[in-house]
Amino acid sequence: MISSKKAIGGSIAAILVLLVSQVVAQLLASVLVIIKIPTGICNIVAGVLYFVFTYFLLKVLMSKILKLNMADCRSVRRQIPIRCCLMCLIVRRLLLQEASLELSHR
Repeated sequence: MISSKKAIGGSIAAILVLLVSQVVAQLLASVLVIIKIPTGICNIVAGVLYFVFTYFLLKVLMSKILKLNMADCRSVRRQIPIRCCLMCLIVRRLLLQEASLELSHR
């Protein structure tokens, strides 16, 4: 069991990790937009980078600062089913088609 101070401090630090991950991911994706990569691809890259940065920063936070492992915080490695990935790609494709149709009607 962790102390209240450690839990509160860890929660605040986790929120900061989310904030830092979001800013860094968006900055890196913005660099891709500047070099003329399509914005749809940049958005996907930003999402992936956000996930990767958040995971690794939270892992460092838990192991190095809070001295806890991932299982202690109920954050264990899970497998993402293939059908979820396919559904994400299909929905993303549909949204991009809808946006392109909307732009073409203007």
